Amino acid sequence: MILKALKTNKLLTINYQNNGFVQTVKGYIQNLNLLEQTLLLKEENQHVRSLRLSSIKNIY
Repeated sequence: MILKALKTNKLLTINYQNNGFVQTVKGYIQNLNLLEQTLLLKEENQHVRSLRLSSIKNIY
């Protein structure tokens, strides 16, 4: 279900866990690497953030 949401090209809100805390980020998918299980997300303010797929809790 998460991979289905990741193939869209619209603004996404992702809740993920970082150091025991749930954080939220909004942005567009820039790259999805299934071998390393990472996701590059380009935020609204043009910063690129790398997330591990295992840390993702929800995608809206």
